[in-house]
Amino acid sequence: MLHPLAPHDPRVTELDLSGYLDTVAVHCPFLAPARAAETLVWRCYLAAPPVDDQIVPALSGLVLEAAERVRTARASAGRLVCENIAVLGDAPPTLWVDLLAWPHWIIKALFASTGLMIGKFWPGEDSTDRFGRAIPSPPAAFFSVRPAMATRDPRLVADTTPGIAEQLAAAHDDGLPVFDQVPGLGGTPVTAAATLDAWPQLTAWATRQLRAARG
Repeated sequence: MLHPLAPHDPRVTELDLSGYLDTVAVHCPFLAPARAAETLVWRCYLAAPPVDDQIVPALSGLVLEAAERVRTARASAGRLVCENIAVLGDAPPTLWVDLLAWPHWIIKALFASTGLMIGKFWPGEDSTDRFGRAIPSPPAAFFSVRPAMATRDPRLVADTTPGIAEQLAAAHDDGLPVFDQVPGLGGTPVTAAATLDAWPQLTAWATRQLRAARG
């Protein structure tokens, strides 16, 4: 359903991900330092057609694994560590919005208290930065996971999910497994396979957290 692609796969190289980062660096103060430190990593996957909501559990598992890697790497690589999970597939912008929503929220709900920030981006996205400048649309749908900037990132989510903003502002990573927050999942490892097995419990918990975070 989701197949990993090597960095030199033609389907990856034709995206020109480096060129895309060049165009958006002016909108994100994190990008240039992370690229200079060589702590930004891309992992690309191909969604087998037809691209639909059947990929959501597997995609969530991949992004959860990425968040756990960033969480672990932060201790040694510092706050510039970043992992981007890209998904290639033929889908219109409106479908990408729907497909990215659940993984995005689940990772936010699980990892905000540890001080991780996750962003979602998709082809055809129409967005502006805080100065009103248009942000270029990406060549593929992707998630970006990185340590949060405590002085800036809470403001980015304060309007939509004030509960998440509060967690980011007061974040402290106690090192405990994030699945311990979910009833019935205590001690469960953060892996793609475990995510698939625990999908009903995870989505039920995430739904409750969404209601609470919106205030």
